[in-house]
Amino acid sequence: MTSPYTILIDQAPAYELLISLFAYSRKTHHKGMDAGTPWVREVRKKLSPAFAAQLDDGWSGSMFHGFDFLIHQCPGERTAPQFLQWVSSLSVGDLFEKLAPFVDVPADIGAQRDLGVELLGKWDAEYFQTVDPAVFEELARDAERKRALLGTMPEMDVIELATNGVRYEVTPELRNVLLVPQYHLRPISTMTRYGSSMSVWYGIDLPTPSDGSPAPALLRLTKSLGEESRLRILRFIGGGTRSFTEVVQATGLSMSTVHHHLMALRGAGLLTARGEGNVTYYSLRTDVVARLGTELLAYFLADDRR
Repeated sequence: MTSPYTILIDQAPAYELLISLFAYSRKTHHKGMDAGTPWVREVRKKLSPAFAAQLDDGWSGSMFHGFDFLIHQCPGERTAPQFLQWVSSLSVGDLFEKLAPFVDVPADIGAQRDLGVELLGKWDAEYFQTVDPAVFEELARDAERKRALLGTMPEMDVIELATNGVRYEVTPELRNVLLVPQYHLRPISTMTRYGSSMSVWYGIDLPTPSDGSPAPALLRLTKSLGEESRLRILRFIGGGTRSFTEVVQATGLSMSTVHHHLMALRGAGLLTARGEGNVTYYSLRTDVVARLGTELLAYFLADDRR
């Protein structure tokens, strides 16, 4: 069956420039990120006081409206400096022409572009240039792995595999889905809907070190099960697909607490989250639960010990 939309799998350093600034600035995501507040504190030490204060001053990420689709169209290797130079050179008419097929272009797109370039340029100079090159190498490898899956399974299954459990409602107007691997926000996956287009950013891990450490995915999974409330939530969702409101009502916990638990369980890959309009429905990924014992035994009985 032909898919009603086109899936575009892309990767370039400029994407990571964008998501890393988003990860630093979006305080509501810090608890759910593997890097978390320790990374935020370390990065802040590298920033000039004026720039750190500018980022603390409630700036809006809306200024990056459609930047992901601009990165997709940028020629060349799309390093951070190259992308910023290219997007700065575009006229307002050029911006409209390149964005209009994908997003509803805001009237102040020129001003948004200028402020976005300013912030991303400072971020590149004061933090992003210090990122380990191994991150970009692994991002490129993962994008290639996901491209190889296209045509071998339904597109939605590719997206669920990449995001570790995210599915969404396919509406008639959806035309393009941009799927991008990212490292800084891991394991959180994020979706942005732009009318007829959507960008989906999924987290990746670097290869597991050979020092006996557990794989990040295994550690994330076992840590997520360490609270009684989360086990009760999984048991409730295991009885059938549930909405966020239903989980809140069944547990008697506050909305913020349930959100925190669901974020941890989603990050561990234990839940499928399916968005339909403004409602998210959760179901248990039974295959992940079934694999847990096998993965633990493989780690416990590994023959790489000295």
